[in-house]
Amino acid sequence: MLRTVALGALVVFGAGLWSFARTDAAVVQLLLLPTLICGGVKFALGHHLWPRSFFFATGFMVLVVVRGAMVLGQTFARAFRLQPRAAETVGTVLSLALIVAAARSVPFAYGPKQDFVGALAFVESRKEPGDALVTVGLATLPYRTEYKADAEEVRSLEDLNAVRARSARTWLLYTLAFQLADADPALMHSIETDFVVERQFPGTLGGGAVFVCRSDHTAPGS
Repeated sequence: MLRTVALGALVVFGAGLWSFARTDAAVVQLLLLPTLICGGVKFALGHHLWPRSFFFATGFMVLVVVRGAMVLGQTFARAFRLQPRAAETVGTVLSLALIVAAARSVPFAYGPKQDFVGALAFVESRKEPGDALVTVGLATLPYRTEYKADAEEVRSLEDLNAVRARSARTWLLYTLAFQLADADPALMHSIETDFVVERQFPGTLGGGAVFVCRSDHTAPGS
């Protein structure tokens, strides 16, 4: 289903881009050049290509999609030998269908972007005396500043092993695994091999689930 939707969106966008390229190349340049430059600079600097980096191009993308819907309407009308007025009707109906499809995702925007609260509540309900709670990577800031959690920040594998060495059990909270793996591969490897994922709390941010992990063993050599 998702592949079909993605393919349909690609066809509509491609039709609109091709139409603008033939009639008003400046629109294509204003859409593609800044996007390519932004992506190239971020790639060269080693930054992640977050979707928000390209929000500036959204307006032009909408123009291209609407143009694509109208072009496909004209193509449909010609293929079935309909009246010219019917081409506008088909294009308008297709545009409205795209709007309705996009609107279906609006309610999800009002859910938690990342469910830090749920993950913390889960740990606190299961944490026992002598257990340690640590946060890693990008999960540290919200837990320290927003939720004032009684958690220790871990910045390296050595820090994590030190906590595990003095604790009966260690609970660990992290999010955005790909960023953590990029920033500290050794720490991420230890989390994946020495900890068990008790539960993950998804949110509206793609790949932004908050992971609750637990280790019942002390660090090697402790």
